[in-house]
Amino acid sequence: MTTWVHDHVTFDLTRAWIDLLGHRWEWTGDTAETGEPLLRSRDERYGLDDTLPLSAVYVAYAPLIPAPRDVTPAERIAALTACARTTAASAEDQPPLPVRTPAATTPAATPDPLAYGLNGYRCGCGKPAHSNLVPCRPDTEPAPPAAPVPSPSTFARILARLRGGTR
Repeated sequence: MTTWVHDHVTFDLTRAWIDLLGHRWEWTGDTAETGEPLLRSRDERYGLDDTLPLSAVYVAYAPLIPAPRDVTPAERIAALTACARTTAASAEDQPPLPVRTPAATTPAATPDPLAYGLNGYRCGCGKPAHSNLVPCRPDTEPAPPAAPVPSPSTFARILARLRGGTR
């Protein structure tokens, strides 16, 4: 016996199985009175050493997934030969793909900073020398008034107040 079907799932008894908690279960080679395989788990981390029928393991610890194992040399050779046959057959069946070579292009010229603004981007409105980072104003809209520049005495008073002194 190398396989067992339980709950419509076929278990390969030659492999180890890992349960939901990460315990590794392996077939002991024995069967229970009911004829189903006995699985054993030894996990020193948790002090686990149980031998249970596969159905009990499935009910208590499902889902069971096949444990990873090393690929055998026979499996490796079979995979490589199958891959080589598939690749050769698909290359013969299909015509070669057309290859397009890109047309030679000249490198883009460096944009003129006066035409594209100080930040190097044109906003798209057609007006020269401004950035797309600053919103455009229509020609009919007047420019906003400039903020008044404080006189030196006003500036000194504001600075003194900020420093905690009075003037």
